[in-house]
Amino acid sequence: MVANRGQRIEGTKNIRDSIKENAPELYSRADQLWKKAAGGIHELQAKPNGFQQSTSHALAVERNLSRLIPDDWRGEGRPMRPIDLFVLSVSACLHDAGRGVQAQYPHFAYEDHGRLSMCYIRKLAEEYGLTRGQATAVGWVVSAHNTGNLDQLPPEDELTAVSNYGGVNVRKLASIFKLADMLHTDETRTFHGDADELHGVARQKALARRTITGWYLKDDNTICITASPRDGEEMQAVYDSFNYMRENELQPIATMLRLHDFPHKLEISVDIEDIRDRIEFEQNQ
Repeated sequence: MVANRGQRIEGTKNIRDSIKENAPELYSRADQLWKKAAGGIHELQAKPNGFQQSTSHALAVERNLSRLIPDDWRGEGRPMRPIDLFVLSVSACLHDAGRGVQAQYPHFAYEDHGRLSMCYIRKLAEEYGLTRGQATAVGWVVSAHNTGNLDQLPPEDELTAVSNYGGVNVRKLASIFKLADMLHTDETRTFHGDADELHGVARQKALARRTITGWYLKDDNTICITASPRDGEEMQAVYDSFNYMRENELQPIATMLRLHDFPHKLEISVDIEDIRDRIEFEQNQ
């Protein structure tokens, strides 16, 4: 159990470890895919200072999935079977492949990178060791992670076949995946450099992300975002970011999350001690 103020129990085990316990063949396939991506498509998003943004973000999304899915939900005959976890792990690894495509081919810059990721995954399925069915399922899941538009996916009563593992509910998986991606919103999400050198939206994002300290689950299926702003500008940035997440990112997937008993509500807890300390310090100068 994760010690998180006594609320809803979070998953403690990485979803890849759960796959390994129940479906070693799927684990081997996923693990090899992660290694290949780290030396391939992820390299296209490396920053000039060497920061490997894509791998870092992909692993963070997988960790969020591991926290959001309780350990006792995992296994055959349970809400999240090994094949479901496999699709989610591979989705975490490749969901931003479209950004790599955009970096390599600038004429795709204004395309939805989620849809580009789907095309990339399906085209190179064999190269990444995926069956056609697995690539199709992963492609559907990642296609909606940018917009949260689940209506473009096959309906829930039409499971997407995944080789001899049966079918998966891609709307269900896409909703929890979008949530896990959204929750990676602290300063490790992307390399911004010094926020003081940025302007406009880029500055606001940088301020919000360096202010957000994490999240935890409450027992009423609520996610609480935690933040510790140092001044009024950072406080405004984090509230703007929170409102955007709630209204533009969570809202499109909330109904599906609720249907499958996943966390589907969002609140924020702001620690203002840093602001108080700074005011006291300035007053004493």
